[in-house]
Amino acid sequence: MKVRILAGLQLFDAGFRLFVTPTLAAVCCQKISLQEKLAMADAIIVAVSRAQNCNIITSDADLKDQPKVTYLPKKGRGGP
Repeated sequence: MKVRILAGLQLFDAGFRLFVTPTLAAVCCQKISLQEKLAMADAIIVAVSRAQNCNIITSDADLKDQPKVTYLPKKGRGGP
């Protein structure tokens, strides 16, 4: 069993599945949201990405400075 650190909390990784209680997941997301000044929805995306060690591809400008993010800016829609 491996131990991963996410948002300063220890998570136990038993092989291919990461076991996290809903309460622990909420605390991780809350810490990420507060520390990195992200909306909770964005913090959830970041937390899942970090826990699963995967990249994020997004057009959300709030996430563009996060590690392992590929930011694709939105093209103009002809508006002001």
